[in-house]
Amino acid sequence: MKTRKRNIFLIQVLLFLLATLLIYFTYYNKENDVLGFLDKKNQENKIIKELGKHPEDKKPVRIMENEYGPYIKYKSLTAKIPEEINPNKITMKEALSLIEKKIDYEKTKIETTEQDNISKFSNVQYKGIDLNGNRYILKSKKAEFAKGKSEIIYMNGVDAVFYFKDGTELYVTSKKGVYNNKTNDIQFKQEVSSKYLDNLITSENLDFFNSKNLLEVYGNVKGTSGKGTILADNLKIDILKKTLDIKNKDNLIDVNIYK
Repeated sequence: MKTRKRNIFLIQVLLFLLATLLIYFTYYNKENDVLGFLDKKNQENKIIKELGKHPEDKKPVRIMENEYGPYIKYKSLTAKIPEEINPNKITMKEALSLIEKKIDYEKTKIETTEQDNISKFSNVQYKGIDLNGNRYILKSKKAEFAKGKSEIIYMNGVDAVFYFKDGTELYVTSKKGVYNNKTNDIQFKQEVSSKYLDNLITSENLDFFNSKNLLEVYGNVKGTSGKGTILADNLKIDILKKTLDIKNKDNLIDVNIYK
């Protein structure tokens, strides 16, 4: 009986000592860090250098370091410093360049909206070649596609350049657009402006059919050049044959647009 009581007493003493040690190490010995439980925020984010103020908004630009290596801190933005750059010798010019690169990356990063299954982009660019070997570059300030239909890109703020093999270029801008990245067909919509050589055409729509080698312009079409002004309902430009069909309510005119 006495042995049992003694064992119970010893267990109670051990439990008390264990609880006392846990409380001590948890609350009273942080400064000595006996168990290595320093506040990670103080340990992970150390200021290496105060680089100066950003030339635009005068906000501080700092060189900092954490467990992953040195980085630049500017407002809420962080930009990793490449291994080939010494963080202690980095200049403000180099830091600003890395900051701009990070800002550009954030702008182009895909942002997926789970609620409507729409993937959204900013400042995107597509490059392609049509069936005749003519190159084009298509840019958009904002773009999106629906989940499961990633080949159809809906765009806002569209800017395109077509580089024809004969050395000429066609520039097209529009408020909205639709791009099929499988067929390379492009639809320009709303406030469309296109320029080829000294010819300027404004319209509500311009469709580029890669599979048909055809450009079709329609909706309040107005063309101006050194030879005068033309109003039409529809213009069809055959890229392969290099001809222009002008259609209005009264007649249809066929024009060779190249010499």
